[in-house]
Amino acid sequence: MKILAHPLKSGEFIVYLLDTTGRPMLAEIRNSANEIIEVAKKMAYKHDVITTQYVEDFSATSKKPKWKILP
Repeated sequence: MKILAHPLKSGEFIVYLLDTTGRPMLAEIRNSANEIIEVAKKMAYKHDVITTQYVEDFSATSKKPKWKILP
């Protein structure tokens, strides 16, 4: 499993918990980039996830560079 976060067109941010096939199992929307860090940390701890990334794109399958969200 991994966590992926990215901005939405509306200006908010979404954080996904993805299963091993890349399907979303859980998603949370937040209003700021700082809030996604907190949500990602909680998801990672609760679901024992190692890979947590942020991509500056609206698409969860973006090929743009990703940045790690550090715990």
